[in-house]
This record gives sequence, C-alpha cells and structure tokens, in this order.
Amino acid sequence: MGKSKWPKERLADLRDFLQQQSAFPEDVCGDAAQALTCFLESAEPSLDHAFGQVAAAHRPSEHERRLATAIKIDSLRNDGKKWSEVTDELGMEERQMRKLLKEFEPDLMVHKLIRLIRERGKAKP
Repeated sequence: MGKSKWPKERLADLRDFLQQQSAFPEDVCGDAAQALTCFLESAEPSLDHAFGQVAAAHRPSEHERRLATAIKIDSLRNDGKKWSEVTDELGMEERQMRKLLKEFEPDLMVHKLIRLIRERGKAKP
C-alpha cells in the first residue's frame, strides 16, 4: 500500500512542531524534518532511506566510503609510507587522515585481525 502525499502546509506544520518541541539543536531538527518530508512525500521508500541509513544499491554509504579510506590509509602506513607520501597519494591532509584513523580504530583492528586469520589460513599446508 503506497503512502499518500501530505499537503505542503501540514509538512510545514510538522517541521515547525519538531523545531519548537525538541531539545535537539535547530539544524538537527531541520534535517529530521527534511527526512520526514521526503518520506511522507514518497520521495524515499522508507524512513531508513530518508534518514540516510541505507545507501542506494549502486553506491556505498558515507560510512562505508570513510571506512574504506581509513583502511587504505592504515594499509599505506603499515607498508612503511611516510605521512607526506600518503598525503600525496590520497590528496588529504595529515590531520584529516589521523582523525579518520582514530574514528575507525576499532574497525581497523577487526579488519587487521580478519586479514591475519586469512593469511594464516592460506599458509597452512
């Protein structure tokens, strides 16, 4: 069963209500109202899509892209490259790269562990 479109004035009322009644900052409420508006206007198939929690099938999510970049940085650093070389290769500032590595530190540990397990599995006769 499809969603019916809400009248524009009701969507504006919803946005105003969220901004007035919420303890969240105004920009967060505005983003939430925009996501709800997209969902209610049938522009997004689900609330998860509207809030950006599900990426389109043809492209990775922002989180996945950032994680892939962190893995690449970690791999280059583990290969012995200096920060300046990694900076040149990826076109990012060292500060940004260090921040990404810190943000994804647990994920990187899991990634390294999985890689080690796979390598040991291949080495067994």
